[in-house]
Amino acid sequence: MAGLMAKWRLNNLFVKLMICFWLVSGLSIGGLLIAQKLSSQEPLQAIDPIELRILNRIAERVERMPLRALHKFDISREVEARFPNMPEGFKPPRFVLLDSQGETLTGRRAPRSVSFFRVVREENQLAEPASYQFRRERVFGPQIVTISGQDYELYGRIDRPPPKPKLYQWLDRTELLLGLALLLSGLIYGALAWHLSRGLRSLRHSAERIAAGELAHRSEASVRARGDEIGQLAQAFDQMGDSVQAMMQSQQRLMSDISHELRTPLTRLQLALAIAKKKGQESKELARMGYETEQIEQMIQELLQLSRTSLQASEDKQRCRLSDTLAGVLDDAVFEAEQQKISLQHSVDADPELAHSPKLIGRAVENLLRNAIRYANSAVYLRQYIEDESLVIEVSDDGPGVEPDQLEQIFQPFYRPSDARERESGGAGLGLAICAAAVKGHGGQIKADRGEHGGLRVRLELPL
Repeated sequence: MAGLMAKWRLNNLFVKLMICFWLVSGLSIGGLLIAQKLSSQEPLQAIDPIELRILNRIAERVERMPLRALHKFDISREVEARFPNMPEGFKPPRFVLLDSQGETLTGRRAPRSVSFFRVVREENQLAEPASYQFRRERVFGPQIVTISGQDYELYGRIDRPPPKPKLYQWLDRTELLLGLALLLSGLIYGALAWHLSRGLRSLRHSAERIAAGELAHRSEASVRARGDEIGQLAQAFDQMGDSVQAMMQSQQRLMSDISHELRTPLTRLQLALAIAKKKGQESKELARMGYETEQIEQMIQELLQLSRTSLQASEDKQRCRLSDTLAGVLDDAVFEAEQQKISLQHSVDADPELAHSPKLIGRAVENLLRNAIRYANSAVYLRQYIEDESLVIEVSDDGPGVEPDQLEQIFQPFYRPSDARERESGGAGLGLAICAAAVKGHGGQIKADRGEHGGLRVRLELPL
């Protein structure tokens, strides 16, 4: 029983939808019932004796006139003349003669109020004169008038506000009633849609941040505190984030542990080679072994650096200018480029404050500059500018570049785009992977293409 009650608690999303549906339906039905109740005050009533007396006198006057004279006959003046003691400001009734087709003597259509009155009389099968309230006008009649042997219907119209509540005047207008129903239902369903979409938007934002590399990010507390299915989804989302972060950290620690463990036998091997050289045991084989151990040592260092970068990328960042971060990196790069007789050109179009890890971003740019200096023919270019709310760091060279079909893969660990390039550089294919890990840890992007100088161009995009 408790489980059933928990399933149908008020915070349940299904219950919320049903409540809104019932609320809109209840308002609609209630509005119809109110309109029906108000409309039950029948606008068709018995004719007032004064109205009947006026109608009879006008009918007598009209019957004595020839048909041709009726076109110029002003009935309103006739009423004023026959009833001189009417209150000040009182507007005399307006009269209209209709033939059997419902048309006036001039062939025009009858006023709308009179047409409605005639339809109501036919529906109610009335034979005697009556009175009908049409909005702010009262219609009474008809009185049969015989002119030149033909029967006409004489109707009177007088301006008179309806004796019903003002609400009925609104509900009596179909377009206003429909607009009110649409407005109320729109407000209710709009509030429900906003309530539901707010939590979903927050979850989408959290998913985007985790996808950008912020594995420590979790959903908002207000979303988790919701008692409906969206709140349960947020809790499951956070559990998934915890599991993914734990697995990634475990994998990175495993890589770091393996690298550390490899250093012990490697150190022993290097020590044995040093002892052999000290004893004068020189040979091509020993020289080759020394070279390979240095390569393994470099690979282990890069693996440790990649592991540390992945672990530290989401840690606390400092807000400072990139020029301060790259000052030392640029000095070292300029010195290294001069030794290789390479020109390093640096341009800064924008230098805003940026929340970042100076150590990781500095190391990433350093790797890119060294890679560019290694393969450049004569020049390396470093640009810094703002584009689409991101700070862009662009490193390019005039070297041989990379084939277009390999540009997306060069940021993968141990990927080697060219055997000749790797044999020349002696790299293990981890430098660009370290750069990618640092940039993604800051919620940014790293891209590569062929630059305008013919060589490889790498763009780091860091969100401002």
